[in-house]
Formats: sequence, C-alpha cells, structure tokens
Amino acid sequence: MKLDSFEFRFAMRMSIVLVLTFTYAMISKKNNVYWLPLNAFLLLRPMYEDSRNRLKTRFMGTVAGCVVVAILYPFLPGYTGHLILAILMSACMYTATPGTTPHAVFVTCFSLSMATLAMGEVAAITLRILYVAAAVVCVLVINRFFFPTSMGKQFRYNVQQIFHIHYVYLRLLGQSLNTELNYGIICDAQIEYHMIHGQMQEYIDKNKPANSPIYQKFLGISWRMVAEMEQILFLVNIKKRGAAAEKTLENYVILSQYVL
Repeated sequence: MKLDSFEFRFAMRMSIVLVLTFTYAMISKKNNVYWLPLNAFLLLRPMYEDSRNRLKTRFMGTVAGCVVVAILYPFLPGYTGHLILAILMSACMYTATPGTTPHAVFVTCFSLSMATLAMGEVAAITLRILYVAAAVVCVLVINRFFFPTSMGKQFRYNVQQIFHIHYVYLRLLGQSLNTELNYGIICDAQIEYHMIHGQMQEYIDKNKPANSPIYQKFLGISWRMVAEMEQILFLVNIKKRGAAAEKTLENYVILSQYVL
C-alpha cells in the first residue's frame, strides 16, 4: 500500500478503468456494451510503453477487422456462413501472438461474425469501433494522469530496491550472530534480487540509457556483493565463532552499511 509501489499503482489504474467502464455499461444497458470494459481491461498494461503499443495495435486491428467483415458479410451463406467464419477466426486468433495487430484483426472478425447474427452489419461494426475507441481514450487518460508507471521510472525504483535488498542481507547477517538463520527469508530475498536484476539488465539492453556503462558496472558489483553475502551467511550458520570473529562481523556490517 505504498504510492511508489508498482503493484499498487497498477492496481489503482486497473480499478479506476474498470469502475468507470462497468458503471457506464450498467447505466446505459446498450447492445454489446460489455465490449467497452472488456477492451479497456485488455488494453491496460503494467507499463505505459506497453499499454501505448497495445492501444495502437488494438485500434488498427479493430478497424482492419471491421473492413474484412464488411467485405465478407454479403457473401456469408446465412447462419452456417457465420459459424464457419467464427471457427476460422477463432483458430487464427489462438495461433496469433497476443497484443499484435493480426491478433486484433482475428478477434474483431470473430466477435462480429457472432454479433451480426443478432443485429445488422452496420450497427455491429459501428458499435465495435466506437467501444474500442472509447476504451482507448479511457485507458490513455488514466495511464497518463492517474498513478502513471513507465519503464524509466520503474528502472529508477529498481535501483533503490537493489540497495534495500543489500540492507536486508546485512540485517540478516547481524541477526545470524545471535539467532539461527531463516532460510525462507533468504530464499525470498534471492528471488526478489534476481528478478529485479533481470529487469534492470533487460531495460539497459533494450533502451541503452545515457549512463549504461555506469549501470552495468553497478549491476556487476551488486551481483558479486550478493554472491559473497550468501557465502558469508552460509559459513556463519555452520561454523562456531569466537568473540573476536563476532566482533569482526559486527564491524563488517557497520562498515558495509556506511559504504552503501
């Protein structure tokens, strides 16, 4: 429940988007209004850059799919033709890469092949485009002005988290001098560290920020520090220590905290 937490910010954006779209759906009670919250849910991504790309591919795919259905509709032989088109589009839909323009085309064709059985072709296509456009605008506004998260901001937050994990390791080392180590906590710290380290490395490789060499050096030093700390924790837990050794470790913890 922290304002700078990635999970909290994404959850708040998701909540706002779904509350707004479902409220409109319940009040309006229009035909196929569920398309609005459904598309908004699919368009909202954890990162602003990913969501912006999804907005583009979804809208382009929807328009293209509507054009395809408009061309094929006069040639569909009644109920059977609609089912055949739906089967073909669903097969293509599940083989296409999610989030891409072709995937959005197949999804739109499948939906319209079913919707046009209950309403006219023009009405179905118009509603589809309008609901997708409304979902795009809603998600774009919420992403931009309410609890925004971008890859750059998340990268800077991850730098802070790396330091936090190092402090956690030092606290564990200090506690291990008096009590038995809890390997479950160490395992959690390892998982979180490697996940954050991987995210940072991926961001550097993909975006090439201005200080890439410095960040690479930072990650390399951090990796060695974590590896050495895990070895120290293991040795401290299995070996008996005298007063001098414990004093040395206490000084090591204090010095490391100062350096960090």
